[in-house]
Amino acid sequence: MKNFLIPFFLILFFTTGCGYKVIDRSKFGNFGIAEMNTSGETRINYKIKNKLFFNTEENNNNLIILDLESKKTKKIEEKNDKNEITKYRLFIKVDVSFKKITDTETSSFIVKKTGIYNVGNRYTQTLSNEKKLTEILTNDVVDEIFDELSIKLNDI
Repeated sequence: MKNFLIPFFLILFFTTGCGYKVIDRSKFGNFGIAEMNTSGETRINYKIKNKLFFNTEENNNNLIILDLESKKTKKIEEKNDKNEITKYRLFIKVDVSFKKITDTETSSFIVKKTGIYNVGNRYTQTLSNEKKLTEILTNDVVDEIFDELSIKLNDI
């Protein structure tokens, strides 16, 4: 029993003092968007714009100007023996640049997401699959943009 307790307490002692700190997510989103300029894919930009405005505070002292440039590309992922396309790969790339209203320094980052969707029996089913995947990827992009903005604005 002694052989077990000594290593247990040593491991417990060294891991409790590691300095790991839980991030307080309540301080995230402590910014507002004064102006948002978008270019590229209009559907993706519309969804990003609405979700970012919904998650930020309008009456905040920490206002930013946000520029988004989105791009969506579709490539063939897989073909069958008859040389018919069975799967597509969808890429969504958003270039984000922002600056505080009080500063002149501009920061930027890129968010990329990718996914695969199947070709349906009918063309409308294929379009529906593409639309669903675009929606999922756009939601992931919005979450990543929001987190990245929160982190970068809290660090500045």
